[in-house]
Amino acid sequence: MPQIANQYSYVLTGIFLLVLLAGLLAWRRKHFGAHEAGLLLLLAALLTGGWFVLRPEAAQPASVEQIGAQIGQGKPVLLEFQSPY
Repeated sequence: MPQIANQYSYVLTGIFLLVLLAGLLAWRRKHFGAHEAGLLLLLAALLTGGWFVLRPEAAQPASVEQIGAQIGQGKPVLLEFQSPY
């Protein structure tokens, strides 16, 4: 369970914020109208946009020659070694 919460913490937090905002808006106004629905849609759009901007991308495998050509060209290179075990 902690692994799932760790991997999907952004999604779970976003859903929690949407439910919290919906509850607060319904409690404050005693009804749920178009204005409140618009605010929820705006928050959902912002959270979805944040997901696409902030999600990690899969690294492309590179050969030793490609990595050697990038080193010293003015762009930082991160070398990550992973063990299959």
